[in-house]
Amino acid sequence: MVVSEKGLWKKVLPVYGQSTVVVLGVSIAAAFAVEKLGWKWLSLPVEPFSIVGTGLSILLVFRNNEAYARYWEARTLWGQVMASLRSFCRLSLTLSRPQASAVGPHCDQKISPALEAMRREWVYRSLAFLNALRSSLRGDSPSHLDFDSLAPFLETEELETLRSQKNGPCAILHTQGERLADAWRADFLHPMHLHLLDEHLTTLTQAYGGCEKIARTPIPPAYGFLSRRIVWGFVLLLPLALVNDLGWKTIFLAPLVSFLFGALQRFGEEVQHPFDPKHDGLPLDAMTRQLEIELRQRLGESVEDLPTELKPRDEVML
Repeated sequence: MVVSEKGLWKKVLPVYGQSTVVVLGVSIAAAFAVEKLGWKWLSLPVEPFSIVGTGLSILLVFRNNEAYARYWEARTLWGQVMASLRSFCRLSLTLSRPQASAVGPHCDQKISPALEAMRREWVYRSLAFLNALRSSLRGDSPSHLDFDSLAPFLETEELETLRSQKNGPCAILHTQGERLADAWRADFLHPMHLHLLDEHLTTLTQAYGGCEKIARTPIPPAYGFLSRRIVWGFVLLLPLALVNDLGWKTIFLAPLVSFLFGALQRFGEEVQHPFDPKHDGLPLDAMTRQLEIELRQRLGESVEDLPTELKPRDEVML
């Protein structure tokens, strides 16, 4: 995600201005042929381009609205994942206690090493889920995981078991649910609190399903196929429609119109993949690292042991 307008043209032009250079060359050739060589037969009537331009604008606007709606939904769902993980870890740390089913001031409030280890395991497994979700959404399938990013948060046995799973994020949530049930059986969680924590796991499952839907089902390819070819045909023939009336001025106007239509068409292609690590994608790496720092601080880890925040590179946050 681009975080600043500084040097934005250097990032925008290579992506959105590809057709401009080609149209500039066509415009120069068309102007030279008509003005210098007198090839008037090359010129085309401008009226059909007015009709096609109007229809093309409607097509591009419709497609871009659909693409941006996907981007906004992805942003909302990822925010829901972050909020649910924060709530889950907060509740798991504050509600778990010895003799959870006991009521009154005489219940044991001393935190045992077993409970401390269980709390840490809950938080670390939550971070493992977030990293697994990030790498899954940026891969080809739910089993495409970056195990190097999961290794600091999972035990070796659980990590090896995860390698054989077809859906890594869901497998981690399933294990998290089993560990909550173990805590309830050990009387570290009250039944009501167990239900409350399990609701957050359900919310995470639903949010993950929404993210997976966006990552695995792009806008129907026919939209991109049609718009891309119609735009290229329109902008390549446009200089021939303008050169009869504008002459050498075609060199300036045709590339400008080409950049407008080409940028609109490319914008829809870029935004429809919100989880990809690129200029227009969501900064999943930075948000994952930020949540890791927050949750590990809740465990009481020292600042020296925490990772550093990710910074933008060339005004781009990934």
